[in-house]
Amino acid sequence: MSAQHTPGPWSFSATWRPPVGRGPHSVNQDGNIFWGYSISGCDDHGTPILPTLAAVHNFPDNVLANARLLAAAPDLLEALDAVRRVLPATLKQHDLFQAVEDAIAKAAGDA
Repeated sequence: MSAQHTPGPWSFSATWRPPVGRGPHSVNQDGNIFWGYSISGCDDHGTPILPTLAAVHNFPDNVLANARLLAAAPDLLEALDAVRRVLPATLKQHDLFQAVEDAIAKAAGDA
């Protein structure tokens, strides 16, 4: 697998730039409050490397989980690729192997 994405590790930070409004959150015309996090590459010490790769804005009940999931993406992709390489041929006919292949293809833009 040849990665075309920014190499990991990635991290997330509660220091973010809201898309609209001021302060730690944004409020849309319906009165909904959106919180956000920045996703960045990071060095070996976990210090974010600019520029920001992505920003996650959502309702407060799931925005942190979404940011964690995005920050884990390079590690998850690397782990799936490792699983794909070590699975014995007998398991490659299993639905799980196809799910691994599909996830890797989706991340690579081949799905």
